[in-house]
Amino acid sequence: MVNGLDRRVLWVFAIAFALAALLTKTHTDSCNDMSRIAAIDSLAERHTFRIEQSPWGGTCDRYTYAGHFYSDKEPLLIVMGAVVELAMRPFHVSFVTNFPLAYYLVTLFTVGLCFAAGTAYAYVLARLLGLSERIALVACGLMAVATPVLTWAVVLANHVPCGMAVLAGATHCILARRGAPAHAFLAGLFVAIAAAFDAAAVVFFLIPLFVLPRRSAVSWLAATLGALPLLAAQAAFNLHFSGSVIPPAMNGNVWDYPGSLFKHHYLTLGVVGSADAYKDYAWYLTFGDKGLFTYSPAVVLCIWGLVLMWRNRGEQRILAAGIAASCAVFLVLTFLFTDDHSAGNYGERRYADFLALLCVALGPLLAAIRSRWAVWAVRLVVLAGIVMEAIGTVSPWTGNPGFTWNLDRFHTIWLHAPWSAAIDVLGFLGVVVVAMRAIRAARGESVLRPNDQPSWA
Repeated sequence: MVNGLDRRVLWVFAIAFALAALLTKTHTDSCNDMSRIAAIDSLAERHTFRIEQSPWGGTCDRYTYAGHFYSDKEPLLIVMGAVVELAMRPFHVSFVTNFPLAYYLVTLFTVGLCFAAGTAYAYVLARLLGLSERIALVACGLMAVATPVLTWAVVLANHVPCGMAVLAGATHCILARRGAPAHAFLAGLFVAIAAAFDAAAVVFFLIPLFVLPRRSAVSWLAATLGALPLLAAQAAFNLHFSGSVIPPAMNGNVWDYPGSLFKHHYLTLGVVGSADAYKDYAWYLTFGDKGLFTYSPAVVLCIWGLVLMWRNRGEQRILAAGIAASCAVFLVLTFLFTDDHSAGNYGERRYADFLALLCVALGPLLAAIRSRWAVWAVRLVVLAGIVMEAIGTVSPWTGNPGFTWNLDRFHTIWLHAPWSAAIDVLGFLGVVVVAMRAIRAARGESVLRPNDQPSWA
Protein backbone atom coordinates (compact mmCIF):
# COMPACT_ATOMS: atom_id res chain seq x y z
CA MET A 1 0.00 0.00 0.00
CA VAL A 2 1.31 3.45 -0.95
CA ASN A 3 1.70 5.66 2.11
CA GLY A 4 1.08 9.38 2.31
CA LEU A 5 4.68 10.38 1.65
CA ASP A 6 4.82 8.20 -1.44
CA ARG A 7 1.57 9.70 -2.65
CA ARG A 8 3.12 13.14 -2.42
CA VAL A 9 5.97 12.01 -4.66
CA LEU A 10 3.40 10.74 -7.17
CA TRP A 11 1.47 14.01 -6.96
CA VAL A 12 4.65 16.02 -7.60
CA PHE A 13 5.37 13.84 -10.62
CA ALA A 14 1.81 14.15 -11.94
CA ILE A 15 1.65 17.94 -11.55
CA ALA A 16 5.05 18.42 -13.22
CA PHE A 17 4.03 16.13 -16.09
CA ALA A 18 0.76 18.03 -16.51
CA LEU A 19 2.71 21.30 -16.64
CA ALA A 20 4.94 19.90 -19.36
CA ALA A 21 1.88 18.60 -21.23
CA LEU A 22 0.34 22.09 -21.24
CA LEU A 23 3.44 23.78 -22.64
CA THR A 24 5.18 21.21 -24.88
CA LYS A 25 5.58 22.54 -28.42
CA THR A 26 4.19 21.10 -31.64
CA HIS A 27 6.92 22.47 -33.90
CA THR A 28 10.59 23.37 -33.89
CA ASP A 29 12.73 26.13 -35.39
CA SER A 30 16.11 24.52 -34.70
CA CYS A 31 18.62 22.29 -36.47
CA ASN A 32 19.24 20.79 -33.03
CA ASP A 33 15.71 19.36 -32.93
CA MET A 34 15.61 18.54 -36.63
CA SER A 35 18.75 16.45 -36.29
CA ARG A 36 17.12 14.29 -33.61
CA ILE A 37 13.88 14.08 -35.58
CA ALA A 38 15.76 12.82 -38.63
CA ALA A 39 17.52 10.16 -36.54
CA ILE A 40 14.31 9.13 -34.74
CA ASP A 41 12.45 8.87 -38.04
CA SER A 42 15.27 6.81 -39.58
CA LEU A 43 15.57 4.49 -36.58
CA ALA A 44 11.81 3.90 -36.25
CA GLU A 45 10.96 3.66 -39.95
CA ARG A 46 14.13 2.26 -41.55
CA HIS A 47 15.91 0.72 -38.53
CA THR A 48 19.11 2.65 -39.17
CA PHE A 49 20.91 5.66 -37.72
CA ARG A 50 21.68 6.91 -41.25
CA ILE A 51 19.60 10.02 -41.85
CA GLU A 52 20.08 10.80 -45.55
CA GLN A 53 16.78 9.10 -46.49
CA SER A 54 14.79 11.00 -43.88
CA PRO A 55 12.80 14.06 -45.01
CA TRP A 56 14.69 15.96 -42.30
CA GLY A 57 18.11 14.55 -43.21
CA GLY A 58 19.28 17.87 -44.64
CA THR A 59 19.68 19.38 -41.17
CA CYS A 60 22.87 21.31 -40.50
CA ASP A 61 23.58 19.32 -37.31
CA ARG A 62 24.93 16.21 -39.01
CA TYR A 63 28.24 14.61 -39.85
CA THR A 64 29.59 12.36 -42.59
CA TYR A 65 31.11 8.95 -41.94
CA ALA A 66 31.79 6.11 -44.41
CA GLY A 67 29.75 7.88 -47.08
CA HIS A 68 26.60 8.35 -44.97
CA PHE A 69 25.05 11.16 -42.95
CA TYR A 70 24.36 10.77 -39.23
CA SER A 71 22.95 13.01 -36.52
CA ASP A 72 25.71 14.47 -34.35
CA LYS A 73 23.48 14.11 -31.26
CA GLU A 74 23.98 11.54 -28.52
CA PRO A 75 21.91 8.41 -29.22
CA LEU A 76 20.03 7.92 -25.92
CA LEU A 77 17.30 10.52 -26.52
CA ILE A 78 17.08 9.37 -30.14
CA VAL A 79 16.44 5.77 -29.05
CA MET A 80 13.83 6.95 -26.53
CA GLY A 81 12.10 8.99 -29.23
CA ALA A 82 12.09 6.05 -31.64
CA VAL A 83 10.39 3.90 -28.99
CA VAL A 84 7.66 6.53 -28.62
CA GLU A 85 7.21 6.77 -32.39
CA LEU A 86 6.89 2.99 -32.66
CA ALA A 87 4.26 3.10 -29.90
CA MET A 88 2.34 5.68 -31.97
CA ARG A 89 2.40 3.53 -35.12
CA PRO A 90 -0.88 1.62 -34.39
CA PHE A 91 -2.60 5.03 -34.24
CA HIS A 92 -1.11 6.03 -37.65
CA VAL A 93 0.82 8.91 -36.11
CA SER A 94 4.38 9.62 -37.20
CA PHE A 95 6.54 12.57 -38.15
CA VAL A 96 5.60 11.98 -41.78
CA THR A 97 1.82 11.65 -41.33
CA ASN A 98 1.26 14.25 -38.59
CA PHE A 99 4.37 16.18 -37.64
CA PRO A 100 2.84 18.51 -34.98
CA LEU A 101 1.20 15.67 -33.03
CA ALA A 102 4.21 13.36 -33.40
CA TYR A 103 6.61 16.08 -32.25
CA TYR A 104 4.38 16.86 -29.28
CA LEU A 105 4.03 13.24 -28.17
CA VAL A 106 7.67 12.30 -28.68
CA THR A 107 8.82 15.37 -26.76
CA LEU A 108 6.30 14.92 -23.95
CA PHE A 109 7.00 11.22 -23.41
CA THR A 110 10.77 11.66 -23.45
CA VAL A 111 11.80 15.12 -22.23
CA GLY A 112 8.51 15.78 -20.42
CA LEU A 113 8.69 12.49 -18.53
CA CYS A 114 12.28 13.23 -17.52
CA PHE A 115 11.21 16.69 -16.31
CA ALA A 116 8.44 15.19 -14.18
CA ALA A 117 10.67 12.45 -12.77
CA GLY A 118 13.39 14.96 -11.95
CA THR A 119 10.94 17.24 -10.16
CA ALA A 120 9.87 14.27 -8.03
CA TYR A 121 13.53 13.51 -7.29
CA ALA A 122 13.98 17.14 -6.20
CA TYR A 123 11.23 16.62 -3.62
CA VAL A 124 12.76 13.33 -2.43
CA LEU A 125 16.24 14.82 -2.06
CA ALA A 126 14.93 17.78 -0.08
CA ARG A 127 13.19 15.39 2.33
CA LEU A 128 16.37 13.31 2.66
CA LEU A 129 18.26 16.45 3.65
CA GLY A 130 15.91 16.86 6.62
CA LEU A 131 13.55 19.49 5.24
CA SER A 132 9.83 19.55 5.94
CA GLU A 133 7.23 18.45 3.42
CA ARG A 134 6.16 22.04 2.80
CA ILE A 135 9.66 23.31 2.12
CA ALA A 136 10.42 20.29 -0.07
CA LEU A 137 7.29 20.98 -2.13
CA VAL A 138 8.08 24.68 -2.48
CA ALA A 139 11.73 24.00 -3.40
CA CYS A 140 10.92 21.51 -6.16
CA GLY A 141 8.14 23.81 -7.37
CA LEU A 142 10.51 26.76 -7.66
CA MET A 143 12.98 24.59 -9.56
CA ALA A 144 10.17 23.83 -12.01
CA VAL A 145 8.70 27.31 -12.50
CA ALA A 146 11.41 29.84 -11.57
CA THR A 147 14.36 28.62 -13.67
CA PRO A 148 14.80 27.93 -17.41
CA VAL A 149 14.50 24.19 -16.73
CA LEU A 150 10.86 24.27 -17.88
CA THR A 151 11.84 26.40 -20.89
CA TRP A 152 13.97 23.54 -22.19
CA ALA A 153 11.53 20.81 -21.11
CA VAL A 154 9.03 21.73 -23.83
CA VAL A 155 11.24 21.02 -26.86
CA LEU A 156 13.14 17.94 -28.03
CA ALA A 157 16.46 18.91 -26.45
CA ASN A 158 18.77 16.76 -24.35
CA HIS A 159 19.70 19.16 -21.56
CA VAL A 160 16.73 18.73 -19.22
CA PRO A 161 16.92 14.89 -19.32
CA CYS A 162 20.64 15.25 -18.61
CA GLY A 163 20.07 17.58 -15.67
CA MET A 164 17.35 15.42 -14.18
CA ALA A 165 19.55 12.32 -14.40
CA VAL A 166 22.28 14.23 -12.52
CA LEU A 167 19.75 15.15 -9.83
CA ALA A 168 18.66 11.50 -9.54
CA GLY A 169 22.31 10.46 -9.24
CA ALA A 170 22.88 12.94 -6.40
CA THR A 171 19.80 11.59 -4.59
CA HIS A 172 21.05 8.01 -4.79
CA CYS A 173 24.50 9.16 -3.65
CA ILE A 174 22.96 10.42 -0.40
CA LEU A 175 21.11 7.13 0.09
CA ALA A 176 24.29 5.17 -0.68
CA ARG A 177 26.17 7.23 1.89
CA ARG A 178 23.71 5.90 4.46
CA GLY A 179 24.82 2.34 3.77
CA ALA A 180 22.84 1.10 0.74
CA PRO A 181 25.17 -0.31 -1.96
CA ALA A 182 22.24 -0.75 -4.36
CA HIS A 183 21.83 3.02 -4.33
CA ALA A 184 25.55 3.43 -5.10
CA PHE A 185 24.93 1.32 -8.22
CA LEU A 186 21.99 3.58 -9.14
CA ALA A 187 24.07 6.70 -8.46
CA GLY A 188 26.73 5.57 -10.93
CA LEU A 189 24.07 4.52 -13.44
CA PHE A 190 22.19 7.83 -13.35
CA VAL A 191 25.31 9.97 -13.74
CA ALA A 192 26.30 7.73 -16.66
CA ILE A 193 22.81 8.26 -18.11
CA ALA A 194 23.37 12.01 -17.81
CA ALA A 195 26.64 11.64 -19.74
CA ALA A 196 24.78 9.59 -22.36
CA PHE A 197 22.37 12.50 -22.82
CA ASP A 198 25.19 15.06 -22.96
CA ALA A 199 28.87 14.08 -23.00
CA ALA A 200 29.79 17.22 -21.02
CA ALA A 201 27.96 15.73 -18.02
CA VAL A 202 30.94 13.49 -17.24
CA VAL A 203 32.03 16.33 -14.93
CA PHE A 204 29.16 15.38 -12.60
CA PHE A 205 31.01 12.22 -11.59
CA LEU A 206 32.57 14.67 -9.12
CA ILE A 207 29.37 14.34 -7.06
CA PRO A 208 29.85 10.66 -6.13
CA LEU A 209 33.53 11.42 -5.55
CA PHE A 210 32.49 13.92 -2.89
CA VAL A 211 29.41 12.20 -1.46
CA LEU A 212 29.99 8.44 -1.45
CA PRO A 213 31.61 7.13 1.76
CA ARG A 214 35.40 7.16 1.31
CA ARG A 215 36.07 3.86 3.09
CA SER A 216 33.30 1.78 1.53
CA ALA A 217 34.87 -0.38 -1.18
CA VAL A 218 31.50 -2.01 -1.78
CA SER A 219 29.85 1.34 -2.56
CA TRP A 220 32.61 2.35 -4.95
CA LEU A 221 32.51 -1.00 -6.72
CA ALA A 222 28.73 -0.79 -7.02
CA ALA A 223 28.92 2.76 -8.43
CA THR A 224 31.56 1.66 -10.93
CA LEU A 225 29.46 -1.30 -12.02
CA GLY A 226 26.50 1.03 -12.46
CA ALA A 227 28.40 3.53 -14.61
CA LEU A 228 30.82 1.50 -16.74
CA PRO A 229 28.44 -0.53 -18.96
CA LEU A 230 26.61 2.53 -20.26
CA LEU A 231 29.81 4.54 -20.70
CA ALA A 232 31.33 1.63 -22.59
CA ALA A 233 28.22 1.27 -24.75
CA GLN A 234 28.35 5.00 -25.58
CA ALA A 235 32.03 4.75 -26.53
CA ALA A 236 31.33 1.66 -28.66
CA PHE A 237 28.49 3.48 -30.43
CA ASN A 238 30.76 6.44 -31.19
CA LEU A 239 33.49 4.12 -32.46
CA HIS A 240 31.13 2.17 -34.73
CA PHE A 241 29.38 5.21 -36.21
CA SER A 242 32.20 7.75 -36.33
CA GLY A 243 35.46 5.83 -36.08
CA SER A 244 36.40 7.31 -32.68
CA VAL A 245 35.28 6.97 -29.07
CA ILE A 246 35.09 10.77 -28.95
CA PRO A 247 31.54 12.12 -29.45
CA PRO A 248 31.03 13.01 -33.14
CA ALA A 249 30.30 16.68 -32.37
CA MET A 250 33.81 16.91 -30.88
CA ASN A 251 35.47 14.95 -33.66
CA GLY A 252 36.75 17.31 -36.35
CA ASN A 253 37.53 14.36 -38.66
CA VAL A 254 33.85 13.64 -39.28
CA TRP A 255 31.75 16.65 -38.35
CA ASP A 256 31.72 18.91 -41.39
CA TYR A 257 29.39 21.60 -40.10
CA PRO A 258 31.18 24.93 -40.84
CA GLY A 259 30.54 26.23 -37.34
CA SER A 260 32.21 23.29 -35.62
CA LEU A 261 34.63 24.37 -32.92
CA PHE A 262 36.46 21.05 -33.33
CA LYS A 263 36.62 20.98 -37.14
CA HIS A 264 40.36 20.51 -37.42
CA HIS A 265 41.28 19.16 -34.00
CA TYR A 266 39.78 16.79 -31.46
CA LEU A 267 39.92 19.48 -28.80
CA THR A 268 40.78 23.11 -29.36
CA LEU A 269 41.49 25.60 -26.61
CA GLY A 270 41.34 29.27 -27.39
CA VAL A 271 38.07 29.05 -29.33
CA VAL A 272 37.05 32.62 -28.65
CA GLY A 273 40.47 34.17 -29.11
CA SER A 274 42.43 36.60 -26.94
CA ALA A 275 42.31 37.04 -23.19
CA ASP A 276 40.16 40.16 -23.62
CA ALA A 277 37.79 38.23 -25.85
CA TYR A 278 37.49 35.54 -23.18
CA LYS A 279 36.77 38.19 -20.56
CA ASP A 280 34.00 39.59 -22.74
CA TYR A 281 32.69 36.09 -23.43
CA ALA A 282 32.63 35.26 -19.72
CA TRP A 283 30.50 38.37 -19.15
CA TYR A 284 28.29 37.37 -22.09
CA LEU A 285 27.67 33.94 -20.50
CA THR A 286 27.14 35.23 -16.95
CA PHE A 287 25.42 38.64 -17.09
CA GLY A 288 25.15 39.37 -20.82
CA ASP A 289 22.80 38.29 -23.61
CA LYS A 290 23.25 34.58 -22.75
CA GLY A 291 23.99 35.15 -19.09
CA LEU A 292 23.39 32.57 -16.40
CA PHE A 293 22.20 35.26 -13.97
CA THR A 294 20.35 37.17 -16.69
CA TYR A 295 18.05 34.29 -17.56
CA SER A 296 18.24 32.45 -14.22
CA PRO A 297 18.02 35.05 -11.42
CA ALA A 298 17.25 32.27 -8.93
CA VAL A 299 20.89 31.16 -9.22
CA VAL A 300 21.64 33.98 -6.75
CA LEU A 301 19.39 32.21 -4.24
CA CYS A 302 21.02 28.86 -5.03
CA ILE A 303 24.48 30.24 -4.27
CA TRP A 304 23.15 31.66 -1.01
CA GLY A 305 21.65 28.26 -0.26
CA LEU A 306 24.93 26.46 -0.99
CA VAL A 307 26.69 28.68 1.56
CA LEU A 308 24.04 27.74 4.12
CA MET A 309 24.42 24.03 3.26
CA TRP A 310 28.17 24.34 3.83
CA ARG A 311 27.57 25.91 7.23
CA ASN A 312 25.07 23.17 8.15
CA ARG A 313 27.83 20.55 7.92
CA GLY A 314 27.12 16.81 7.62
CA GLU A 315 25.51 15.54 4.42
CA GLN A 316 24.48 19.03 3.40
CA ARG A 317 28.09 20.27 3.47
CA ILE A 318 29.38 17.31 1.49
CA LEU A 319 26.63 17.58 -1.11
CA ALA A 320 27.12 21.34 -1.38
CA ALA A 321 30.83 20.79 -2.08
CA GLY A 322 30.03 18.26 -4.81
CA ILE A 323 27.44 20.54 -6.41
CA ALA A 324 29.66 23.61 -6.29
CA ALA A 325 32.73 21.80 -7.67
CA SER A 326 30.91 20.05 -10.54
CA CYS A 327 28.95 23.15 -11.58
CA ALA A 328 32.10 25.29 -11.48
CA VAL A 329 33.99 22.85 -13.70
CA PHE A 330 31.03 22.71 -16.09
CA LEU A 331 30.98 26.51 -16.33
CA VAL A 332 34.73 26.70 -16.98
CA LEU A 333 34.46 24.12 -19.76
CA THR A 334 31.54 26.03 -21.25
CA PHE A 335 33.65 29.19 -21.33
CA LEU A 336 36.62 27.37 -22.90
CA PHE A 337 34.95 25.13 -25.47
CA THR A 338 31.95 27.04 -26.78
CA ASP A 339 31.31 30.09 -28.88
CA ASP A 340 27.59 30.68 -28.56
CA HIS A 341 27.32 34.20 -29.96
CA SER A 342 25.30 33.16 -33.00
CA ALA A 343 23.22 30.34 -31.48
CA GLY A 344 19.46 30.90 -31.46
CA ASN A 345 18.75 29.85 -27.87
CA TYR A 346 16.80 31.48 -25.07
CA GLY A 347 19.83 32.08 -22.91
CA GLU A 348 22.50 29.37 -22.79
CA ARG A 349 20.67 26.04 -23.12
CA ARG A 350 23.60 24.03 -21.69
CA TYR A 351 22.93 25.52 -18.26
CA ALA A 352 19.86 23.27 -18.04
CA ASP A 353 22.38 20.45 -17.49
CA PHE A 354 23.00 21.67 -13.94
CA LEU A 355 20.21 24.07 -12.95
CA ALA A 356 18.06 21.34 -11.38
CA LEU A 357 21.05 20.19 -9.33
CA LEU A 358 21.86 23.73 -8.25
CA CYS A 359 18.25 24.21 -7.06
CA VAL A 360 18.85 21.58 -4.36
CA ALA A 361 20.11 24.55 -2.33
CA LEU A 362 16.73 26.32 -2.46
CA GLY A 363 15.33 24.07 0.28
CA PRO A 364 17.98 24.90 2.91
CA LEU A 365 17.64 28.57 1.95
CA LEU A 366 13.87 28.57 2.54
CA ALA A 367 14.44 26.77 5.84
CA ALA A 368 16.86 29.47 7.00
CA ILE A 369 15.07 32.70 6.13
CA ARG A 370 13.33 34.35 9.06
CA SER A 371 13.11 38.12 8.65
CA ARG A 372 10.50 39.90 6.59
CA TRP A 373 13.10 41.59 4.38
CA ALA A 374 14.69 38.22 3.54
CA VAL A 375 11.29 36.85 2.52
CA TRP A 376 10.67 39.82 0.27
CA ALA A 377 14.16 39.54 -1.25
CA VAL A 378 13.55 35.89 -2.08
CA ARG A 379 10.13 36.73 -3.47
CA LEU A 380 11.52 39.42 -5.77
CA VAL A 381 14.22 37.13 -7.15
CA VAL A 382 11.72 34.30 -7.64
CA LEU A 383 9.32 36.67 -9.38
CA ALA A 384 12.10 37.69 -11.79
CA GLY A 385 12.87 34.02 -12.40
CA ILE A 386 9.22 33.17 -13.12
CA VAL A 387 8.98 36.10 -15.55
CA MET A 388 12.12 35.01 -17.40
CA GLU A 389 10.99 31.40 -17.63
CA ALA A 390 7.47 32.31 -18.74
CA ILE A 391 8.90 34.39 -21.57
CA GLY A 392 11.29 31.54 -22.41
CA THR A 393 8.48 29.03 -22.87
CA VAL A 394 7.10 31.18 -25.71
CA SER A 395 9.96 29.90 -27.87
CA PRO A 396 13.11 28.24 -26.49
CA TRP A 397 14.69 28.37 -29.96
CA THR A 398 14.70 32.09 -30.58
CA GLY A 399 16.89 35.00 -31.62
CA ASN A 400 19.43 37.08 -29.73
CA PRO A 401 18.79 38.43 -27.19
CA GLY A 402 16.12 35.86 -26.48
CA PHE A 403 14.19 38.02 -24.00
CA THR A 404 13.47 40.72 -26.60
CA TRP A 405 12.70 38.28 -29.39
CA ASN A 406 10.24 36.31 -27.28
CA LEU A 407 8.43 39.44 -26.14
CA ASP A 408 7.95 40.30 -29.81
CA ARG A 409 6.71 36.77 -30.49
CA PHE A 410 4.25 36.93 -27.63
CA HIS A 411 2.99 40.28 -28.93
CA THR A 412 2.35 38.59 -32.26
CA ILE A 413 0.45 35.79 -30.51
CA TRP A 414 -1.59 38.41 -28.64
CA LEU A 415 -2.57 40.07 -31.92
CA HIS A 416 -3.52 36.84 -33.71
CA ALA A 417 -4.88 34.73 -30.83
CA PRO A 418 -5.85 37.07 -27.97
CA TRP A 419 -7.86 34.45 -26.06
CA SER A 420 -4.93 32.04 -26.04
CA ALA A 421 -2.56 34.81 -24.94
CA ALA A 422 -4.99 35.90 -22.21
CA ILE A 423 -5.12 32.33 -20.85
CA ASP A 424 -1.31 32.28 -20.80
CA VAL A 425 -1.23 35.53 -18.84
CA LEU A 426 -3.81 34.27 -16.33
CA GLY A 427 -1.81 31.07 -15.86
CA PHE A 428 1.34 33.11 -15.31
CA LEU A 429 -0.39 35.28 -12.70
CA GLY A 430 -1.72 32.17 -10.95
CA VAL A 431 1.80 30.71 -10.72
CA VAL A 432 3.11 34.00 -9.31
CA VAL A 433 0.42 34.18 -6.62
CA VAL A 434 0.93 30.56 -5.55
CA ALA A 435 4.73 30.96 -5.47
CA MET A 436 4.64 34.16 -3.42
CA ARG A 437 2.28 32.66 -0.84
CA ALA A 438 4.21 29.40 -0.69
CA ILE A 439 7.48 31.20 0.07
CA ARG A 440 5.89 33.09 2.95
CA ALA A 441 4.26 29.93 4.33
CA ALA A 442 7.44 27.86 4.10
CA ARG A 443 9.96 30.24 5.67
CA GLY A 444 11.81 28.84 8.65
CA GLU A 445 10.04 25.48 8.65
CA SER A 446 13.16 23.31 8.65
CA VAL A 447 12.82 20.50 11.18
CA LEU A 448 11.19 17.16 10.49
CA ARG A 449 8.38 16.32 12.82
CA PRO A 450 8.66 13.09 14.88
CA ASN A 451 7.97 9.89 12.95
CA ASP A 452 7.99 11.88 9.71
CA GLN A 453 11.12 10.34 8.22
CA PRO A 454 10.57 9.51 4.53
CA SER A 455 9.96 5.82 3.85
CA TRP A 456 12.79 5.71 1.29
CA ALA A 457 15.45 6.91 3.75
